[in-house]
Amino acid sequence: ELGNWRALLTSPFWPSPYSPDLYRPLTSLLLAIEYAIGAGAPVVFRVVSYLLLVAVSLQVLALGTRLMPRNIALAVALLFAAHPVHVEAVALGVGQSELVVGLIALLMTVRYLDKRRGNAMTWRDWAVLGALYVLASLVKEQGFVLPGLLVVVEFAFIRESLGARVRQLAWGFTFLATLLVLVLALRGQVLGGELAGSFTAEALVGLSMSGRALTMLRVVPHWLRLFAWPAHLQSDYSPQELVASSGIGPAEAFGLLLFVAVLAAAWLGRRRAPVASFGLAWCAVLLLPVSNVLVPTGVVLAERTLFVPSIGFVLAIGGLASALWPRIAGERP
Repeated sequence: ELGNWRALLTSPFWPSPYSPDLYRPLTSLLLAIEYAIGAGAPVVFRVVSYLLLVAVSLQVLALGTRLMPRNIALAVALLFAAHPVHVEAVALGVGQSELVVGLIALLMTVRYLDKRRGNAMTWRDWAVLGALYVLASLVKEQGFVLPGLLVVVEFAFIRESLGARVRQLAWGFTFLATLLVLVLALRGQVLGGELAGSFTAEALVGLSMSGRALTMLRVVPHWLRLFAWPAHLQSDYSPQELVASSGIGPAEAFGLLLFVAVLAAAWLGRRRAPVASFGLAWCAVLLLPVSNVLVPTGVVLAERTLFVPSIGFVLAIGGLASALWPRIAGERP
């Protein structure tokens, strides 16, 4: 209830009597507001989720028009709006955290791209980016990595020497890093020192970083399938469906092959198809928090966690189409 707003902002996302797990105070507050507006009626959550999806899709269009021809950007935004992998994130009220982080990621990226293509970044620009970053970080853990998108923008679309970049941007990225440290300190305080929370997916329990990396190689083909051809969706993946890996087998080798192929495509296409490379890099940045390599999480695979990474996938499709269209149409690039 909204009368408990102080407790919402100072409690774990899963509070007592459950084990303290995660810290998403702004998600809790948003859901409490919707609950109060509709007296718990599901329709309020549904309408808000739809409006958030519309807002994110419009921002995909806004970013697309800055990177590719408008007709291709429109097709990319429509593909994103109708992508089946978004079902879980949009259908569940709790999935609004994914939508909000996606919206903030796009707002930060568009603003940074516009400012860097125009005048130099000012302290006001960094203040806006910092405020958005804190909001995203208090909505969901994927928000922690959003500065990585700004770095990708920098090297994909801005042509400056490394020295010039450091002189102009070092203090701004230091500011964002300081905000992250403060958010993590607050998170640790609320969770009793547990930055990542206390719950680990069954398939990841007891695994080292290398063991988790091996296990997640099994998931890479699932990610690609869900992005490119999501003919089969499911709201839950059984612990026995994705089990811990004990070595390199056919599944792990196939996942590693796909991973290397995507990295190679992003690197080789950085000049002739920079938008496609940017989209693939976006996927990599936003998949990092759910990759379970650095920090284990409570899920090995969940389709709701692919909402924000899918923005990069559709941008990569649009970037590839933009690069190939002049050849297909018989025109010079």
